Formats: sequence, structure tokens, C-alpha cells
Amino acid sequence: MRCRVVRTDVVQPDILFIQDRLDIIGEKFVSSAPDLLVEILSPGTKTRDRKLKFRLYARFGVRELWIVDAPERSVEVYVNAGGRFRLGECYSFRKTLYSKILPRLRIPLASIF
Repeated sequence: MRCRVVRTDVVQPDILFIQDRLDIIGEKFVSSAPDLLVEILSPGTKTRDRKLKFRLYARFGVRELWIVDAPERSVEVYVNAGGRFRLGECYSFRKTLYSKILPRLRIPLASIF
């Protein structure tokens, strides 16, 4: 699913999660900010994910962003504060990831990496 962040900017996150606002899901686009986005870094998209998409998602109002670095076996969790992301936590593969906005979500990263 793609997200239309402004009239001319359309981005496609690797994973998105929307809680209790199914009306924002259109046929081709999500019309409002998803609650949680996940970007899985790859050599071809790493710069775009960390710079352009990072800024767009923050401005668009995404509440939480996870940046997954598979070769490093780590996940950075960013929380939106006033249109800017701040790093909430960086998890290594030995830790259990906790979402800031979905408190019951727990992912033991060793089971993924």
C-alpha cells in the first residue's frame, strides 16, 4: 500500500500498520498517516529510507517508525514528537522489541534475525 504524504509525494513503506482508522485506506493510497511504519534497509534504498522518507514520514504525522537493518541485526524505533522523529530505542538481535504506541506488541528479535 502506498502513502500519499502530500499531493506530489507518494512513498511505499515495507510494512504499515493502521489502528482503528480503516476509513483512511483507499483503493490505491492511504490518505492519512499510518500509526506505525517499518522500513527494511537494503543497499539500494538505505539513503532514501534514512533521509527522504524519514523526513516525509515525520512531517506526515506517522506516530512510530522502525528502521530494520538486517545485516546489523538491529531495529531503531523512532517516535514522532511535533513533526520530528526522536530515537526511542535501538534494539539488537538479543533484545525484545517493544512498540511505544502499541504497548502489548513484543517481538523477540532473535526469532527474526
